[in-house]
Amino acid sequence: MIDPKCLNKEPRPQKDDQANIFEEIKKHQTQHKPKNLE
Repeated sequence: MIDPKCLNKEPRPQKDDQANIFEEIKKHQTQHKPKNLE
């Protein structure tokens, strides 16, 4: 899954991209997760 915005940036190691995406997903899920599931 490639974000078109990323194509305009200088290439980075894919590992970094995946780590960043994972962090974003984790952040996003944490924001929407009901507190009682913590």
